[in-house]
Amino acid sequence: MTHDQELQFGKSLTALLPSTKGYARTLLSPAQHYHSLYEDFAQQAMLKAWEHRDQFVPGTNLKAWLFTILRNTIVSHHRRYWRELVTDKAADPQMADETASPESAVSARESLNRLDLLTKEHQEVLTDLGWHGLSYRQLAKRHSVPAGTIKSRVARARDVLAELAGRDELRYGRRIAKRMAAIDVSVAAAR
Repeated sequence: MTHDQELQFGKSLTALLPSTKGYARTLLSPAQHYHSLYEDFAQQAMLKAWEHRDQFVPGTNLKAWLFTILRNTIVSHHRRYWRELVTDKAADPQMADETASPESAVSARESLNRLDLLTKEHQEVLTDLGWHGLSYRQLAKRHSVPAGTIKSRVARARDVLAELAGRDELRYGRRIAKRMAAIDVSVAAAR
């Protein structure tokens, strides 16, 4: 880009700042905790557009290109935010440890036992997605298969886990029903 082209690009970009802020405000609903950050997101998008100005094709729609950058910036923030939230809660010593309850420990152990019942490929896919945070596309490259195959494996693994969890609930429910029946019999016998 020549100096004149950079000046013209900068003027065009600056002229789009108010509409970029408005679009950011619409993308962030008022109920979200970071709704007030719409100006920050708009400025980040403007900065990214300026840094990558050589990738803009003259004659195309600058506003659409800028709005795409803004949308991707917000989506990336969403993807990172929940991980940061979980990490921050885990690192905060003042917060109550929800995993300290015996029920949680038993539930976690049962979940791990169910995971062990899956096939090796289903285990790998679920742990890579859930634990390591890889995307379907990254897993597809790693396993040299289409992304649809990875999605199918995940769906089948989730179905098996749901079925196994249902069996546990049924077994647990039967155990409670047997105990209640035994209590009813002992109460009736005591009368």
